[in-house]
Amino acid sequence: MNTKIFFSSILFLSACSTSKVVMNDPEFSSHHSIDFEQVRFRRPATPIYDGETVIKPGTKDAAGNLVVETTRPLGNLDCESSENFFGRMNLSAIRSCLASAKPPGNGKEMKPFELEWNLRREGQPVLELRHAEEAPECFRKALAEIPFPRELVYVAPTDSPLRGECYTSRLALDSGELLGWELPRARIRLRVTFPLRENPKTDRDVERLLRTWTLSIYRGGKREEGEFHGRFLPLRYCLKCLGISENPERGAPTIPPPVSLWPFPEAVESVR
Repeated sequence: MNTKIFFSSILFLSACSTSKVVMNDPEFSSHHSIDFEQVRFRRPATPIYDGETVIKPGTKDAAGNLVVETTRPLGNLDCESSENFFGRMNLSAIRSCLASAKPPGNGKEMKPFELEWNLRREGQPVLELRHAEEAPECFRKALAEIPFPRELVYVAPTDSPLRGECYTSRLALDSGELLGWELPRARIRLRVTFPLRENPKTDRDVERLLRTWTLSIYRGGKREEGEFHGRFLPLRYCLKCLGISENPERGAPTIPPPVSLWPFPEAVESVR
């Protein structure tokens, strides 16, 4: 894809949240960057991973005893790639809509305008266009709602260039929290300024832009110091979610190292 288009598109993105940390050090860890290509979205209607299955090996309980992970059938983890998650949307219509908001320099200049989406938690969570009656018609049709994952599963870098580690961040539907961050419901919001400097040229570009918007909300903290705040995910769950087979013939299974760290260092971020 045209990376210049993608990088410059996110220059006009801003997302609002609080940045108060409610971290329990033994349980949560923070990461400044994650693998953009291997992130997986979960949006099941059923409960997600419980605490017993996501405790990092070596952790001790309140009595000082070593916690042993319980082996359970994995079943269907409902993990989806970004391509599948956003592929249900009409990406062509979104691309046409973004193109209609032409950036300065391409003929008649359009006065910049800002749109906001609030997180609606009831049922399956979505980002819902705020003040839709004031938005251009194509936005009301193509981007009135953006699906939002209840949980992210992602790969973070380690000290070894040969492997990564898997973590999970989740949206608490019954309280104003994003795992590790306290987020009052009214403040979980996506705010974008249009027109974008350069618009997506393909449906793939649109999907990657939507992925960036989603990750920006899960990324806590200040704009310059935003972090992903998550809980360690055991190997077998991570491999299942990523769709990687545990093939004994290949030796001990490992999580591949990140191939594309996000936020991209080449781009100036404006997500907070």
